[in-house]
Amino acid sequence: MRVLFGILGAVVEKVMSIAMGAAFASASIVIVLTLVDIGMRNIDKLIGLATGTKVGLAIVGLVDISQLFTMVAASLSIGVAFYRGSHVAVDLLTVRLSGLGLRLSTAFSTILNLTFTVGCFYAGLQAMRLDLEALTSSPTISIPYVAFWIPMLSGFALSFMGILLRLFSVGLFSGGSEKMENEVLDYV
Repeated sequence: MRVLFGILGAVVEKVMSIAMGAAFASASIVIVLTLVDIGMRNIDKLIGLATGTKVGLAIVGLVDISQLFTMVAASLSIGVAFYRGSHVAVDLLTVRLSGLGLRLSTAFSTILNLTFTVGCFYAGLQAMRLDLEALTSSPTISIPYVAFWIPMLSGFALSFMGILLRLFSVGLFSGGSEKMENEVLDYV
């Protein structure tokens, strides 16, 4: 069982690394496209001042493109953050707990996290199905809304995997240990 968990952990680590790379690339694309668009609009202003006529330089559909790539970056990075334990956590109560109390608190918060994530995935899947049936698309350059739901649902799936595997990696179900208690304090 330990070997299987080790193999699964290695695969998930690779998936999370790819997801983080895709999130970084997506955020970078948004930044570069925005800067290029600003530059093009400034050049257009200069041409307008020199000739009296604006050419209309700009990236068509930048808002739609930026929204899509921002959705990819945010959705994927949230799942990775859950897996790596680098998400925001409030530990006002858990810092005072130890042993069984800490394990129970972690189990309760993890069950809430998993339930919420599954609920979001299900609601997103239903909304994507409706958008697919209605053939809804973005207003400027007609990107199908399904393209926006795919990274969101992928992010929910990564979050679910990350929460679940982080839970097992900190040893919640192994009877507890000092290592588990230290890591759970970082997790909860």
